[in-house]
Amino acid sequence: MIAIAGGKGGCGKTTTALGLAGALARDGRRPLVVDADCDMPNLHTMAKTDRRPGLETVDSGGSIAVATHRSPVVPGVDVLPAGDTSGPIGRTALRRLDRCRQPVVLDCPAGAARTRSRPLEWPTRSTRACSGAS
Repeated sequence: MIAIAGGKGGCGKTTTALGLAGALARDGRRPLVVDADCDMPNLHTMAKTDRRPGLETVDSGGSIAVATHRSPVVPGVDVLPAGDTSGPIGRTALRRLDRCRQPVVLDCPAGAARTRSRPLEWPTRSTRACSGAS
């Protein structure tokens, strides 16, 4: 699991997450990019997929496959949109995503508060990447 995070909104986290997923797809993998940004959930817009079903389905125990959409603009990339999520990504969803066999890229919310970094806390096997202005 690769988490794309940064302290500021609009610094390119979603673009980076989708671009990284595209690179993984070109390398022969089938990545799943997850919109864990509860404040500005726009991954589905960039990837040209439906917004629902989404992450709230997975967090409530529903099928990851049912909530996943194929991106028509980034070939080989699966998208799990935020859906109707109104708060930080839940522990249930993170634990389930951590068990995925395919590479998972998390598009995290902006900010440095503890609730904002929840997507970085739970996965047992993860890599963290930060995006931000220098």
